[in-house]
Amino acid sequence: MKKNLLITFVLVLVVAFSAILLTACGNADSPSDNEAETPTDVHNEHTYGNWTVTKAPTCAELGSQERTCTVCGEKETQTLSYASHTYGEWEFVEGQEPTCTATGRQVKKCTVCGDVWGYETAPALGHDYDEEGICTRCKYDPLEYEDFGETKCQIVRCKKDTTEVYIPRTRNGKTVVGIKDEPYYAYFGENNESSSYEGGVFSSSKNTLTSVTFAEGSQITTIPKEAFYGCYKLTTINLPALTTIGARAFYGCSKLAEVDLYEGLLSTGDEAFYDCASLTSIHIPASLTELGRDSKNEMSNPFAGCSGLTEITVAEGNPRYHSAGNCVIETTKTSTKTLIVGCATSVIPSDGSVTKIGNRAFVCCRITSLHIPASINEIGEDAFHRCTSFTEITVAEGNTKYSASGNCLIEKDTNTLILGSNNSVIPTDGSVTKIGMSAFEYRRGLTSIVIPDCVTEIGDLAFFGCEGLTSVFYPASRPRIGSQAFYGCYKAKYYNYSETEPTSEGNWWHYVDGVPTPWAN
Repeated sequence: MKKNLLITFVLVLVVAFSAILLTACGNADSPSDNEAETPTDVHNEHTYGNWTVTKAPTCAELGSQERTCTVCGEKETQTLSYASHTYGEWEFVEGQEPTCTATGRQVKKCTVCGDVWGYETAPALGHDYDEEGICTRCKYDPLEYEDFGETKCQIVRCKKDTTEVYIPRTRNGKTVVGIKDEPYYAYFGENNESSSYEGGVFSSSKNTLTSVTFAEGSQITTIPKEAFYGCYKLTTINLPALTTIGARAFYGCSKLAEVDLYEGLLSTGDEAFYDCASLTSIHIPASLTELGRDSKNEMSNPFAGCSGLTEITVAEGNPRYHSAGNCVIETTKTSTKTLIVGCATSVIPSDGSVTKIGNRAFVCCRITSLHIPASINEIGEDAFHRCTSFTEITVAEGNTKYSASGNCLIEKDTNTLILGSNNSVIPTDGSVTKIGMSAFEYRRGLTSIVIPDCVTEIGDLAFFGCEGLTSVFYPASRPRIGSQAFYGCYKAKYYNYSETEPTSEGNWWHYVDGVPTPWAN
């Protein structure tokens, strides 16, 4: 009897313990279809805490994390995906490192697994010059010197294909005082039997030279004529305190973006900066009193061809020149006051301070609107040569020498149209009998032109390079046409006037409601 009671007691404990477990972290047995569900049935799940990373993933290995039930302590694990690559900085590919003058190859890799993100060209390092002007890495010495007295020397050669130059203050214990005014010749043929003049000392590298650096305290005071002639890749140069810049010294340096002319500069030569198209601003110091003279000993514009110029100033105190309206104007002469340098934003002063627009004053300027004040009585040779952007030309009332009509500038005494624009309409009132030499040269925006009956002559190069010109309407009495008057007008079609419908072959035109209209063929 006691034994049976003990067995019964044990069975009750087992059942109770099982019930506790089932009601704590699991679901009690679902009732069978024949059993009714009672309110005492419980359906609970594990209550897990936060995930804890047990192994951090990398780009090469999976990671893992786990969490624990806060009631029963059961653990759940989970796999973590690969991490993203961690790419480092660019590094040179072994055996393909760049040199001073040659590009190399560089790679970017993952710092963990070495996965390659990509390759790209590593730029050349450039020379690292020491105080003597010799590269510390490759020992390249770009310049040759000759003695100039016992304690001085001067530069006589720049090696061909040089890209960067450092001009030292001293060389081999001697002060570098100059750049020799010596021409450079390029030689051709198997035995160099022929040659051509290329320019000055640095023109030997005109196809490669990009930068020139003068040492601080440089004793060079003169850039001789044509020294950097044609160095069209030259972008930077830090000029020292000069007194003279020779004729055509920087001719054709079209990428030179900035030039500082310091106080102490006395003169610049003819066309010193011709076609330096990237220059945007120029400041003339007070000391600069000679801007140069051309072959006819006429005052010259040293910045002719600098099509990018938008700002020109002259320092106060300059005894010969002043600036107004982004123009450089000669101050001292009383009879003829000449505008020497103009630019794209120039406005010619109307206060009487300008009586002449000088030779080549606006060459290649991107000026669009031109107003000639009443005081202007002379316009120099090639003053507006290759100014291709004109859309408006006007002349002030009271000007005794010039007039404007239909966006054309007309010389009154000779009835000559001396300057046209991209939208000129030649007047038909007889005020124009001749279209002057180069009057419309390179007006690429000009598409159509009607030559009135009153025009008897079209000058040499009058419409030279008008690539956009498609229609030229001649009058019934065809004018004399000068040499290369329409050279480069590849799209132009030429029409002869016929008031009645023509019976002969050819290109003919007439007016329809005042509009020039080709007759149908």
